Amino acid sequence: MRYDVYITKRDQVYIAAVPALPGCATLGRSEAEVLSNIRDVIEGYLLLLQKRRQPFPRTKVVKVHHARYPVVRSA
Repeated sequence: MRYDVYITKRDQVYIAAVPALPGCATLGRSEAEVLSNIRDVIEGYLLLLQKRRQPFPRTKVVKVHHARYPVVRSA
């Protein structure tokens, strides 16, 4: 399964979030670090869903977005 990852930068911190997975977000000091961190967060999120026998959220569009400000997209 693949999910959209949105990356923003505020001051000296990168923020990554996955809109399809509520609450799935992390911080990092570089793009490489935040991408590594978000992979771990996604994996943990999906393992928790699996343990609870809940379905994985579905998504069709897969892109990594780099933006100075948060990107807002309609469904």
